[in-house]
Amino acid sequence: MRNRNAAFQKKQDQKGFTLIEFMIVVALIAVSILAILGYKSLAKSDSTTGTETNNVAVMTTKMPKLKAAGSYGTSGTDLMPALIALGGVPSTMSITGNTVTNSWGGSVTASSTGPGYTITYNNVPKDACVSLAGGMSGGSSGDMTTSINGGSAISGAVQGSQSATACSSETANTVAWTYTN
Repeated sequence: MRNRNAAFQKKQDQKGFTLIEFMIVVALIAVSILAILGYKSLAKSDSTTGTETNNVAVMTTKMPKLKAAGSYGTSGTDLMPALIALGGVPSTMSITGNTVTNSWGGSVTASSTGPGYTITYNNVPKDACVSLAGGMSGGSSGDMTTSINGGSAISGAVQGSQSATACSSETANTVAWTYTN
């Protein structure tokens, strides 16, 4: 009976954390911090991609106002100065003179194809490239094509597997949408 009381007394006298308990607490805190930081980064990336998707949508809705006599002008004509003057470039984009820049620091261009136009986004990170290509693709409509990194034009909806393969750079992809309306 004495040995049992001695062991019980020894356990009651122990105060504070053991080294193992302390290490477990520190590890849990570290994992929690990493999870929060990762979630913030992911949320920011998704937010930026969403903003840029909206930017492309705004520009495409303003572009028809630049069409005259069934044409956007001679093929290759820079339409960005006219789009800026029209107020067709969202305020969330950086505008310096006639140069428009996306959230990732890449140039955004708009040029005539004659009866249509092309909007091109440069310097797009891979995750955003996959989302933008799929999110802005023409669905079943035949009046728009999507080209990624200069590849073949994809008519209609861009499948995730297509964009994941075509968006080959981690940080510097180019996505172009050509409208024939």
